[in-house]
This record gives sequence, C-alpha cells and structure tokens, in this order.
Amino acid sequence: MKKEGEILKKIVGVVLMIFLSLVLTACGNKVSVEDLKANDWQMDMEENKEDINFKVSFSDHIMTWAPDMSTMKSEASNEWEKMGEDLGKQIAENIKYKVEYELNGKKIHLKEDDLKLDDDYTIEKKDKNIVLTPDKKDGKKLVLTPYSKRNTEKESSNTKTPPEKKKTVDLNNLIDKFKNDGLEVNEPRKMTKDDYGMAPLKAKEGMIFGVQLGSDGEYQNARIFSFKTIDDLNDTKKYYDDLGKESSMTFSYTAANEDKLVLMQFNGDLPKEVVDKYVDNADLTLTPVSFDTSSQDTQVDNTNSSTDAASPEQQQTQQEQTARQQDQVQQTQDQQQQANQQTQQDPQQSDTQNDANAQYGTVQPGEGPQQIAGRYGISVDELFDANGMDRSNFYFDPGQQIRVK
Repeated sequence: MKKEGEILKKIVGVVLMIFLSLVLTACGNKVSVEDLKANDWQMDMEENKEDINFKVSFSDHIMTWAPDMSTMKSEASNEWEKMGEDLGKQIAENIKYKVEYELNGKKIHLKEDDLKLDDDYTIEKKDKNIVLTPDKKDGKKLVLTPYSKRNTEKESSNTKTPPEKKKTVDLNNLIDKFKNDGLEVNEPRKMTKDDYGMAPLKAKEGMIFGVQLGSDGEYQNARIFSFKTIDDLNDTKKYYDDLGKESSMTFSYTAANEDKLVLMQFNGDLPKEVVDKYVDNADLTLTPVSFDTSSQDTQVDNTNSSTDAASPEQQQTQQEQTARQQDQVQQTQDQQQQANQQTQQDPQQSDTQNDANAQYGTVQPGEGPQQIAGRYGISVDELFDANGMDRSNFYFDPGQQIRVK
C-alpha cells in the first residue's frame, strides 16, 4: 500500500510538471500591448522583392508604418540623379500609414483602408522578434525586429556627459548689424518653401534680402541660415557648392561659421568685394573659389593703363583702329536707323511694339515654372507662351534670362 502511494505521488508530480511547462510556454509566447510599445520595430515582409522595409511603432490602438529609407541602395550615376534620390527619400520619409489594430490573446486584427488591409494574424514571440502569421493563405508573414530601444537616454545618462549645446544665433540681430554698419539690406524677410527651391530644408531658420540691383532690375539676393547641428549646415553648404561646380550659371558664394552654426549664400553675380563686407561683418569664412573674381571695371582700368604706357607708334596704331571702329559703329547705327524707319511703315508694326515693351527677368537657383510665374505675377501658361515653351517641353537654368511680360 505504501509502495502504491509513492507511485501515485510520482504520477501526480509528472502531470503537474507537464501542466506547468505548457502554461509557462503559453505565457512566454503571448504578446501584450506593452511588449509592442516597448520598441520601435523594423518590419520585414516575407517574399518582399523591394529594397524598402518599414519602420513600425505602436500606441494603444494604432500601429504606425513609415518607409525606412536607410535600407534603400542608391542607383544614382551622377550628382543630379543623387539629388533626385535624396529628394525622393525626403518625400517618402514623410509618408506614414496609421494601421488600426486589436490584440486579443494570440490573435491580432490589422485594418487600414489605403493599404487594403483588413486581416487577422496569429501573433507570437520568437526570441527577441515578434512574428505575425496571416490567417489567409495568400497573406504575407510579418516579422518585427527590434529597431531601437526607447528611453535609451535614461540608461546612458549615468555614464555619458550630454554634449554641450551651442547657442543659436538670432538672424534678426545679424540683419540689424548689417544695417547699422552701413551695408545694404533690402526687403529682408523669412524664407518660404519656394525660396529654398531644391535646397535641403534642414535650417532652423532662414532669411533672404536684396544686396544690390542687377542689370535686369532685380535684386541680387543673399540668404542667411542658422542650424541646430553642424551636419545640417554642411549638407546645405554642400548643396550650393556642388551646384557651382556643375556650371558657372549656377555658381554662388558661400560662407560659414561652424562655431555659431551660421551659413550665408550669395548670388554669384555679386562682386566679391561686396560679398567680403558681409562675410567679415558676420565673422564668417568664405569658401575659396577657383577663378578670377576681379571686377570688370578693374580689368578696364588695367587696359587703359597699358594704353597710356604704349609707345607713340603703338598709340597711333591704336588711334587708327579706334577711328575705324567708330566708323563701323556709325555705319551700323545708320543701318539700324533705316531698318527702324522701315519697321515703322511695316503693317506688322504691332508685333515690333510688343517686343519693345517686353520685360525680362532672371531665373534664381532652385526655381521652377510655378515659382518663376508666381514671383512675376503671371500664370505658368503665360510664362511658357512668352518664351516659346509648353508644359511638355521647357527648361529653366539658374541665371537664365527669360521674358516675363
């Protein structure tokens, strides 16, 4: 009898161990809302042929999907394609899907209209990952891998000293300093999205003002930016510097102070001696340029000086050449006057008058048809018609002279 009692105890013990093992296994695999909210996740889709994965985060009832562009490999073959890819990444990173979810034991239901998602999944833990297996046969398995632990700042604050924050410069104070020191500051204002054009939108603040009038009657502008980080400053500066390397038409001056996190960008048609005044006043360092920046007036003065130093024989030859040039100019003027008289008698005089009344402007860096038309108060179609273009065939290059009236 005693022996039978011991056998019974052993049987009961084994049964209890099996029962507890099953309970613990079930509890260990069960996923709670707190488990979902504990991390940001990278979501890998089974049989995903795209290079783009999703970054996922959870609130109490919403699962947010956002494209993780860091996993996308670049296929650009030149700088312009690279700029296009970067712009595409910035747009894609702002796309977010709000997926409603309902967690019930080992089942989770996901619903989002734009994704045409309204499905049930079995959800379970596998090591550090969370796996969602679809109930539908043609559904895709979703694997959530920990992306980054939240509140890591608290964990590391005891061992690392936080970096010292740099004091941000007030751009209005810099603008006032320019004015007080006698520098030209015309129509200063905060920059709009159109003022940035294709440039990165990484500045904390940006302002634009006119420095001096160009030959087209438009202000040659300067832009001034403040930033939160040196990386954002360098990215923006690189954009303008790279544009200048592509073509002289898109060249502009840049100057920066990395300690103050300030960057200035100047219209490339401004004389360097004018740019230097603003650079020195704001305590910036001008980016070196690889060409002669002396003004045309200086070159003319040098030419006159060499003429004054010429020998009598050379002066006589130069005088004869000048006389012949003046005769040619006079003949050209006479021919032009005769042509004008004939034009006035031409039945198509109205077209000539329209050309005479035409107004022209200059394309600024980063501007497209909509920005140009808006700046001159005309429609895009009027802009195309005035320049012999249409919506399927147009091209605008920074610095290009265009007809606007």
